[in-house]
Amino acid sequence: LSANFFVVKDGLLCTATEDVLEGIARRIVLALAPDVLPTSSGLFLRDLAAAQEAFLTSSSRGIVPVVEIDGRTLGDGSPGPYTRRLRELYRRWVA
Repeated sequence: LSANFFVVKDGLLCTATEDVLEGIARRIVLALAPDVLPTSSGLFLRDLAAAQEAFLTSSSRGIVPVVEIDGRTLGDGSPGPYTRRLRELYRRWVA
């Protein structure tokens, strides 16, 4: 299975823009995101240290929250408010 990776950093939704799978779930999230928070083009390894939230997307799984990266807990260890809101909107979109 494949997936795309997103992080919320400094109030922006960030995701890679090069060499990515242009999947359906990714396109839906990018279409929904402007109603939730601004997006930023590009995601780099150095951005992960400052990530407040993160999630994966795939057509088969939708939005899957990530609560830990390399042993570092994101936020309070549960899905953050932007991730929860996007997941809710995504579920409505595909229903």
